[in-house]
Amino acid sequence: PSPSIASVGASGARSLASSTPANPAAVPGVYAVMLKDFLVEGGPTYTVSLVGTDGRTAARAAAGKRTTGVQIGNLSTSVTTLYYLDGDSDVHFLRPDGATGVATRITLGAHQVAAFAVSPDDRRIAVSVLDYTKYPVSTRLFVEDLNGGGNHVELFSSPTVLEWPAGWHNGSIVVALGIN
Repeated sequence: PSPSIASVGASGARSLASSTPANPAAVPGVYAVMLKDFLVEGGPTYTVSLVGTDGRTAARAAAGKRTTGVQIGNLSTSVTTLYYLDGDSDVHFLRPDGATGVATRITLGAHQVAAFAVSPDDRRIAVSVLDYTKYPVSTRLFVEDLNGGGNHVELFSSPTVLEWPAGWHNGSIVVALGIN
């Protein structure tokens, strides 16, 4: 039972008012991103979901886990779309209306891992390729057009520094640093 508040009116009649609405209204265009089974055992796939403020799942998709067991982000959001890795290198999209598909593919070698962030306007993607073939892990960070990979710009490369795009803010890439 939800908490309620009792009040007595001028006529002496009692009324009860619930402190929480029975059916919360959804806020249009606002969603939470939920991941299930991304870092745990339980099979080769994980699930991504877009959940509305009313608690209902608007859209859901299954994706393959990475073949290299690295705990680093595998998704990005824009103003309209969720982007997530399916396997090691396929970046898929999911929208609240259920539309899904392949957005781009990141070229990787053996024992390499991709981390990415898509710009809020869905035009650009920042990508780090982290190379685990030797220690310390090396990093190559670049940005390019999400559609077709044009306008490719290499931003950073290091044989010892571990960094990857975590998001975008005011047209700039937000970079995360890790211990190598």
